[in-house]
Amino acid sequence: MPVTFDQPFMTNVGNHYVLHSHHRNGNPEKSQWCITPPQEIELFEQVFHVQTPSSGVLWGLRVEAETPHVVGVSCMKAPPVRNLRIAKFISNMTPQFWHGYPADYRIEIQDRPPIAILNVWRKDGYIQKHEVAKIRRGSPCSLSD
Repeated sequence: MPVTFDQPFMTNVGNHYVLHSHHRNGNPEKSQWCITPPQEIELFEQVFHVQTPSSGVLWGLRVEAETPHVVGVSCMKAPPVRNLRIAKFISNMTPQFWHGYPADYRIEIQDRPPIAILNVWRKDGYIQKHEVAKIRRGSPCSLSD
């Protein structure tokens, strides 16, 4: 399937998704994906299967060899630019179109995953117990360089 930005398309999980170009075009006001559009879609589909999408927000980590990998970089309006490992997916409810971006929990409080998600990641061994509190406070940890 050819990649089309800023246009909704149907995913393999039966939901519409939009690849927003402003998270890939160097916009200094937006975090930027480092992963490819197909990897972004794959990550969305993975987390859609394991989380409850009814809240309109999903959180993801791109895990390889048991380690969360960088999915993007923070926006340039708040230097220094940092590697980001948390993806946030949100939906516009009417009509329901999903989109995602690399979440910078150190700058934006709304980009801090809820404790329930962090505890799942801790249980799965992706973060340590002390990092749960750091992420909730917006402090540096292994998920943000």
